[in-house]
Amino acid sequence: MAYATPGTVAAGDVATAAAWNVVVGDIVDHETRLLQIRRLAFQTRTTPLNINTALATTGNLFATSATFTAAGSTAYRIEVFVPMVSAPTAVTSQTIVHLTDGSNNSLGQIQLVGVGNATSALYAPVSGVYYYTPAAGSVTLNVSAVANVTTGTPQFVIGAGGASTYLPAHIAVFGPALT
Repeated sequence: MAYATPGTVAAGDVATAAAWNVVVGDIVDHETRLLQIRRLAFQTRTTPLNINTALATTGNLFATSATFTAAGSTAYRIEVFVPMVSAPTAVTSQTIVHLTDGSNNSLGQIQLVGVGNATSALYAPVSGVYYYTPAAGSVTLNVSAVANVTTGTPQFVIGAGGASTYLPAHIAVFGPALT
């Protein structure tokens, strides 16, 4: 039953059992829906990683991919966070961060970090959310990047967290538990 905004309550008024049951029912219904959302996969990295000039499994950000079982008709929330990606000082420099599948095929670009001059490097965090509806069965996701640079080596700049240290990178998959 949907909650209806009550009228003005004056001092000494007593809430009816029916009104109280509506409020409690709405709270329980909301909590039940929230409990159906689960973190199905989660991976972190706490050390920097140089970025390749092509998508390659050796360039995966996470040593172990985020793997989960998909229902086939459900959209899953994919969350990616990297505290910093560097694009080195170069005449032409761009780094494209990709969400990848288990075969390291790009499912799409998360972010582009680029520099158009030779005077300053660029550093940018990566934070993205994507709703993905894969086919039923086991699904493997990771993050990789491609660098197009004339000089220098771009990298995922990552730390273990703490004072004056970059945070860890992570990939997380959220969705309903399979029934």
